[in-house]
Amino acid sequence: MSGDLELARAVLRGQGKALVLAKDGRVLGTGERKGVADLLALAEQLGQEARRAALADRVVGKAAALVARSMGVASVYALLVSQPAREALAKGGGNRSDGCQFYRRER
Repeated sequence: MSGDLELARAVLRGQGKALVLAKDGRVLGTGERKGVADLLALAEQLGQEARRAALADRVVGKAAALVARSMGVASVYALLVSQPAREALAKGGGNRSDGCQFYRRER
């Protein structure tokens, strides 16, 4: 797991956020609401700065996975993830030929 993903995961757990986006050793943004609204807001706010960032999210469904993929997120950590989300992350997106690295909480 990358350092950025570890940072995002630690903030997610330690501060009780719904999602955390990190890159280059710093937190780019966080969200507290359920659903994809906060992730969409970060995508709009950050634009290209979000490329190759790490996302930690409590719940990743297909919509969140598609948004993360369109943002160019490099890795995703989730407490709960749907199978369609896994598939969307694995497909890659944009100009990238590889999929997004995905990590799930160990039970």
